[in-house]
Amino acid sequence: MSKKDLQINSVAGEAKSSSGGPCDEQSRMGRFGWAKVGKVYLPYIYRQTSTGSEKYFSARMFELKLGTYLNYFQPEIYASCVYMPSYYITDAEARLFNEVNAKHCDGQFGCDKFKKKDLVVRLGDAFSLQQFLNACYRKLKTGSSKSSDKFGFIRINKESVIPYTVHNKERVLPLFYFRIETENLETKTVLLNGWDLAYLKFCCKVQGVANEYYSGQNVAVMSLTDIKSGFPNGTEFEDYWPSEYVDNSLLIGNRANVKVNFVKWNTPTPLVRSAADQNANLMSLADYQKQQRVAAVAALHTQPAKRTRWD
Repeated sequence: MSKKDLQINSVAGEAKSSSGGPCDEQSRMGRFGWAKVGKVYLPYIYRQTSTGSEKYFSARMFELKLGTYLNYFQPEIYASCVYMPSYYITDAEARLFNEVNAKHCDGQFGCDKFKKKDLVVRLGDAFSLQQFLNACYRKLKTGSSKSSDKFGFIRINKESVIPYTVHNKERVLPLFYFRIETENLETKTVLLNGWDLAYLKFCCKVQGVANEYYSGQNVAVMSLTDIKSGFPNGTEFEDYWPSEYVDNSLLIGNRANVKVNFVKWNTPTPLVRSAADQNANLMSLADYQKQQRVAAVAALHTQPAKRTRWD
């Protein structure tokens, strides 16, 4: 990850947790742990946030240990599909990572010292990224499709091929493939985000869909059940993998002479905010999603159908 990809947020004073102490208090005490990611173990540190103690991996350690996975894909997969929040470390955390690397890992994470410009990522996001890369690689290599898959494609009447992902135990499809002409269906639109959206974006990348249709952090979708209700009786829906036009250039193979592709972590942000700031952010997000929902529904009346028209 190159330094030019990073933008520093200026934060006055020392970051505090909701309890009033420093967010890195446990690192100052030398406390850390180990977690298994795939077949490897990585050290993690603790940070105190408004919701309690959270665990974080070093982004650098995570990248080095998972270099095998990162070698499989072109860098555009990380730029187009994955959203990974990251955070700068403190002096205390840098000292702890250096101690762990030297005394507990025999320097396997390199000779370069950890500094305040290094990044950490939440364990949950790291696990999700590892699962995402593994699932996407298997899909591209096997090309199989079954009803239990987390993501894939639905073929309608053996003609239109639409990507889907599973959200809240239901398959959902992006609405930019359709033109809705009944108000009843418009009310069932939802906004997809997070890791569920990452899988849908991967399908769009596989199919060669233009980035403009799914580049945001929210995409309007509808459940397959509701979509089926908009088609005439007898319409055929089947699981499908479009091997005839899959973009195989997304894979570069796992070769020893290929330079590891490093994840382009999203712009680092301050970890700890006040409770008032967090509530304001949540309210802003809710308002934003409401606006996006209205805009997504309104856009359906103006854009041309790209795959299937609902009569």
